[in-house]
Amino acid sequence: MRHRHREGWTLIELVATMTVATTMFGVLFALIHGLFRLERRAREELHTRSSLARLAAQFRDDVHAARALAPAPAGNGPSAAGWVLRLDGDRRVEYRVVEEGLDRVERVGDRVERRERYRLPEKMVATLEAQSEQDGSMAVLRLAPDDATPPEPGSHRVRIEAAVGFDHRFETRGKRR
Repeated sequence: MRHRHREGWTLIELVATMTVATTMFGVLFALIHGLFRLERRAREELHTRSSLARLAAQFRDDVHAARALAPAPAGNGPSAAGWVLRLDGDRRVEYRVVEEGLDRVERVGDRVERRERYRLPEKMVATLEAQSEQDGSMAVLRLAPDDATPPEPGSHRVRIEAAVGFDHRFETRGKRR
């Protein structure tokens, strides 16, 4: 009997090769999709942390430069609670808790000089408080997870404190000017 040598692949070999290739592409696609999702989540976390750091620095600078701290007049709705920091002259800075986050409005007289909105992470609530101490007034900004939802991993409470009128730039040997 004579055997002929055939070139090419059999149907079984083609199906097996296609099955292996399809499986490899599926696993690769799932892996790449997971990496993109992790990268997006890490980028959002970095943005949130840098935004909260900017908010903390701005809040402390405003409170330290303030001469007085008073509750803000009623705003547009029940969630517009806030505080007014009176600076030198006719300048003032208002902080208001709004649904989307925290608003900061800098005014000279009745004119708005600058308006910023700090967007808070989802399910995070901001509260502004004033505390009186022997050395003077303290302004406290608290950022905490909403009580209605259980805290997620990685969510944490933030407390930013600053002494009203205590500008560290003019501090001399631990005494206030």
